[in-house]
Amino acid sequence: MGRGSYKEGSGIGTYPVTLPESAKFEYTMLEKAIHRRYVIERVQIRIEGEITRDDRGAWLTTAGGSRLLLKNRPKKDDKDTPPDVLAKVVEALKAGRTFWRVEGDATVSKDATVVRLESAEAVEKKKP
Repeated sequence: MGRGSYKEGSGIGTYPVTLPESAKFEYTMLEKAIHRRYVIERVQIRIEGEITRDDRGAWLTTAGGSRLLLKNRPKKDDKDTPPDVLAKVVEALKAGRTFWRVEGDATVSKDATVVRLESAEAVEKKKP
């Protein structure tokens, strides 16, 4: 169950939500769930799964079946130099590390949910 908080009178809120590992995260479902009630400014996500690569890029697939395209985060301003988190992931994939916990902002492109990476850490896969 989620919990919410907001600055009194501002209409702006931060609402942390924890989903079970078996749940499927889809950005468009989130938009539909809160349609007309709130405006989504930012969705920050921390999620674990198996990473694979194809001709479109690196993909994280969760236990619940979500498939998320991974990209480096864009510059916040002209002076910002975002870390190349994706290069770290790709190098570790070559060494056989395929299960990861990633964190970043989730967005939706025309055909995929994208995570703009802030960080990534190789982790041990949980045993069922």
